[in-house]
Amino acid sequence: MSVDWVREVFRHLDNILSLCHAVAVYREKLQTNLIPLIVADVYELAGGFRRAGEGIARTVGQTQARWQVLSAASDMPKTVPQIARRLGVSRQNVQHIAEALVGASLARFVDNPDHRRSPHLVLTGEGQTTLATLTRAARRHHQALARSLEGLDLVALRQDIRAVLAALESRPSVSEGKEACDD
Repeated sequence: MSVDWVREVFRHLDNILSLCHAVAVYREKLQTNLIPLIVADVYELAGGFRRAGEGIARTVGQTQARWQVLSAASDMPKTVPQIARRLGVSRQNVQHIAEALVGASLARFVDNPDHRRSPHLVLTGEGQTTLATLTRAARRHHQALARSLEGLDLVALRQDIRAVLAALESRPSVSEGKEACDD
């Protein structure tokens, strides 16, 4: 085996490694550049779901916001701040909606043994019936949407969305000033 042959092999290996590195750098830049596009798509998708939800809620004499609060409070007693955190909206916004739901006899405030000044919001029987009616109306819409998405792997899509959410949750909060800015 000649020394020239070994040098030639190493030169090719160096070229291959350089190419692999270039591909990895390109892939990372592509991934990074896709994030703002995905964010924009998610906002657009959320807006589309909100508009559809408003239409569905209107058929039952409700609003999308009321529907969301009814749904968030339906599984177990929650405080207004807990509901706000779950929905990703302000406590004041949820407080206003909760008071409207109480005024419409769809929910009521009950004592919270863990926090005297932050009662739990629970649905009344009428609130549960309204939520069930909203859920049935939404199911028809969801069935039609699922039919129009035939061919997409919705299970994988949901898993991917949950993975993105988990990645976001695991990162330091930008608002806390812990996020590094790399330009």
